[in-house]
Amino acid sequence: MVLWNEAAARGAFAAAIRSRDVATVGGAESGVAPSLLIEAIPGGALEPITRMRHEDDPARFDAALLDAVLAHAPLTAERVDRASFGVASSRDYLTGAVTPVVRRAYAPLGGGRFALALGDLHITHDPITGQGANMATLAAWLAAERIAGHAAAGAAFDEAFCADLDERLWEALRPATEWTNAFLQPPPDHAVALLAAASHSQPLADAFATNFSYPDRQWAILSSPEATARFIASHA
Repeated sequence: MVLWNEAAARGAFAAAIRSRDVATVGGAESGVAPSLLIEAIPGGALEPITRMRHEDDPARFDAALLDAVLAHAPLTAERVDRASFGVASSRDYLTGAVTPVVRRAYAPLGGGRFALALGDLHITHDPITGQGANMATLAAWLAAERIAGHAAAGAAFDEAFCADLDERLWEALRPATEWTNAFLQPPPDHAVALLAAASHSQPLADAFATNFSYPDRQWAILSSPEATARFIASHA
């Protein structure tokens, strides 16, 4: 089984932004507030802002956030009221980091007993492709099927069973893991070509979006220039 671990965590933060739709009621802000989510890989252009603390210097933080929006999200920047832009309050700011990792799916407890790891305890996915909950659900389903079949056969739940289940889970979850990890890197030319083509073709865009529910299919398409080209051509 291949274990993979990113060298450093990807930083992210989310913040609610001041807006004319937010009113102060009884000393607290109430109403609909726009929000921003910024995700940055280590060493990337957006990493510095994920390491800033809003409470240390709110004005400096707001200025850095606005600069990031202007530089990297021009369509969003067109909707920004620069005079009022800023994090709504210190309670409307959240920051954190994720380090993707694949672990062995079981651990011995002694006395012939073993604990199974599922979900984030087994594979911690970066949320960039939204696959964490999907894969946790799939793993639970596969594990339950395997356990039920093993129990019906009267077989022992020993380390051999756990190791076999570990391999079967990795086989099922690996496409989502590799796809997610690939999306943390600068996109290769064939992935850019796919996104560009999808921006001009609704059927292609729909097929690409639908495949988020089928990571094995999605990774098979994105993992090679030839497969990507065939996918684009099939929706021309």
